[in-house]
Amino acid sequence: YPDPLQKNIAWIGCIDRVIRFNEAVPLKTDQDFPTLIRDVFIQGDSLIYGGAGLLPEQVLTLRSNYKSIRINFAAPSYDDASKNVYQYMLEGYDSEWSDWTSETYKDFTGLSHGTYRFMVRSKNIYQHTGSTTELEFEILPPFYLSWWAWIFYILIGGAFVLFVWKTELA
Repeated sequence: YPDPLQKNIAWIGCIDRVIRFNEAVPLKTDQDFPTLIRDVFIQGDSLIYGGAGLLPEQVLTLRSNYKSIRINFAAPSYDDASKNVYQYMLEGYDSEWSDWTSETYKDFTGLSHGTYRFMVRSKNIYQHTGSTTELEFEILPPFYLSWWAWIFYILIGGAFVLFVWKTELA
């Protein structure tokens, strides 16, 4: 209830504490905040990253048959968190940053093999942009495009040329 002796102050009683809210204290609208990658799913239902924090040099490695991925993200800016907006880009797939959106996930489907870097940033209701967070992942090539497959193809091709050459001489 508002304190009649002090304007702009409210005391809020909780089960285990009392909170004093002073409306006169200025808000810190330019306070920095991170953007977090919460979790990553492949093929719609398999959790491969649960937000525990990858080291910057770590890369998620996915088999070649995993071509769809969902990345969930969030921003701990709690003044009307429903108004937080996000912007993202997948290097190796997108050429520029997306438009600002309130959706907290992004789906990518039909990705080919290669290395990708997902970057996301957020903006709170005060139009202050949070830090950019990155997640790097690699989709391995299918077995028929691996280096050992190419060696096999070269050996088979060489054997075929040698067979044709020997047949021509006989």
